Amino acid sequence: MSLEPRKPPDQLPPDRLLCDPAAVVLPALAALGAIAAIAVMPFVGQDRSPDPGRGRRKAAASIRDLETDCLQLQEIFRRLQRNLRSAPGGQAVAASPLKFGLYGVDLADTELAAEIARVMGAAVRDTGEVMRAIEDGGIDAPETLCNRFGECQEHLSKLIVERASVRVAIDEGLAIALRLTALVQDLKRRTGE
Repeated sequence: MSLEPRKPPDQLPPDRLLCDPAAVVLPALAALGAIAAIAVMPFVGQDRSPDPGRGRRKAAASIRDLETDCLQLQEIFRRLQRNLRSAPGGQAVAASPLKFGLYGVDLADTELAAEIARVMGAAVRDTGEVMRAIEDGGIDAPETLCNRFGECQEHLSKLIVERASVRVAIDEGLAIALRLTALVQDLKRRTGE
């Protein structure tokens, strides 16, 4: 990935629309929400008998992939921060509430938007695999650790409910990505393989 400076809107091809910040930031926040869903594990399958999970990936591989997703989300939010700071007119958009129909800043190019979509799909898949590994006993996830994932979920919900500004959503998204990375790394240490 090259770190070329962003082109001002007047130098963009005439048929290129500027990216709506919500179309980029909301999917990135959704990927964080998928990972934070690990919080539900103490309440899922409490009465289920453990199934050995035939044909499933090893817990260590699933948790390693989820950790990679977290690291990629950190980088995505850092890139969004840089793009917002360097974009002409970015300060006006940064202070606006996160909502659809907010144009005027080139927050993400096609490559970054595609990366967000790819990581969102991977985070959903890998979180599901990790949740199955927790359910099967391949990863020891005590309730206190799951509660910390729940705190991240609550923080994400608060951003949406309170209609945080674009800048706050991006900055808090990075903080949550860092927190989730640390929690996933804690789960990684608890892998029974």
